[in-house]
Amino acid sequence: MTNLRKEGFDVAAAVQDDDNRPAFVVSLSSEDSGLTRSADLDLMAMRASNTAAIRIARLDIDNDRIIHPNAGDWLARVRPAFLGLQCGMSIGLAARALSEAGSLIGDGRGQLAAAVERLTGELIVLEDQLLSRIDSSFFVDQPITLFELRIRLAEIVNQSIQLELSATGGKVYLSIPGEGYQRRLRESAFIPVVTPSLVQLESVIKAHRRPSASTVAIEAAPTAPRRRP
Repeated sequence: MTNLRKEGFDVAAAVQDDDNRPAFVVSLSSEDSGLTRSADLDLMAMRASNTAAIRIARLDIDNDRIIHPNAGDWLARVRPAFLGLQCGMSIGLAARALSEAGSLIGDGRGQLAAAVERLTGELIVLEDQLLSRIDSSFFVDQPITLFELRIRLAEIVNQSIQLELSATGGKVYLSIPGEGYQRRLRESAFIPVVTPSLVQLESVIKAHRRPSASTVAIEAAPTAPRRRP
């Protein structure tokens, strides 16, 4: 987990009881007995992010530490803001890479101009779609649209980084001239794997579009709904 400052931190965690009730969301503190933090993970280029692992063993909490009794309902409401911040990472990174590429296309690399212009235009459109809907219930009601937006923005990041490489040429491998590009390249590698990863989002989209076996079975042979005690 990220932002686990050694001076102290709070985290939200989903907890599943042993019974059939929905998972619930709780607030945990670094001061809780039963919670321990590992040393900072030896990450590549993100060692100031206070990223570490936490271990929980026999930790007791009071009811006032429960953020929401149903993790699924809570997640649906906070997901747009959460993924929106991740989309912001992609937008900023792609915009900078395209700006760098665009500033160099006049130096014998004019054939890249069309690709830079196309991606810049698409990036503006996607950013507008995100900002115009993020404060409404649109992404709450249609999360798949948000997932697809996040995936496409990640693809634009990768394409933009490659355009910057092509526009800059071999000097990106020199320590000083290539410092900015090298940083952006490392940052772009983080975009696909930040939770939820692109693989996870694509899996959800695929499952959403495919009729489930349980749905088919219910339609073929309906049964009486179960009542929760």
